[in-house]
Amino acid sequence: MTKKKSLGDRLREEILKKNKSVRSFSLEADIVPQQMQNYLTSQFVPGGLVLQKLSEMGININYVLTGNDISSHKYPSRYNDFPVLSKIGNPASEKYEMEADDRAFFNYPVKEKCFAIIVRGDSMQPSLEDGDLVLVDPNLIPNENDIVAIRFTDGDQIIKRLKSSSKNEIQLTSDNKIFDPLVINKNKIDLLAPIVHLHRILKRDR
Repeated sequence: MTKKKSLGDRLREEILKKNKSVRSFSLEADIVPQQMQNYLTSQFVPGGLVLQKLSEMGININYVLTGNDISSHKYPSRYNDFPVLSKIGNPASEKYEMEADDRAFFNYPVKEKCFAIIVRGDSMQPSLEDGDLVLVDPNLIPNENDIVAIRFTDGDQIIKRLKSSSKNEIQLTSDNKIFDPLVINKNKIDLLAPIVHLHRILKRDR
């Protein structure tokens, strides 16, 4: 019985089709060779940004992810790409950038105003880790207990959990209990939108 190919096996096969060594391909794709080896041994699963790079290099992502040998080299049709607009952390110090140089893929319907952000800080651990890539959907009204992205009228921004909402105020909490709850006047909020998807690196060097 033929052994079923793993994701890493299929990725190696696609790279070798390019008549390149794994190392030379990795450097050309701007992926650290050791990181690529982790994908080839199936220790890590490539995230959206890495899959985008591989697709741009001509890798058949549909085949790598599913094992279906479709001739198209496009990203699976159920995925869509969204702009990576900013990095949000705690304390917040960066502003939203309205023009994005990066794109990220998520398994999410295309919607106007949706964007991705990179998490910075530890206030939402263990739900969100520093470096996680998350998708925000401003088309949705957040419910209590949703993790939300908040942009204030002064440009500062944070990611918190929506604890409660009244006519004039909202209460926000951190999943990391060392951080105190916040009570914010709604007049100070420019954007309040739920986080609907998460890309995470499965393992990190500490």
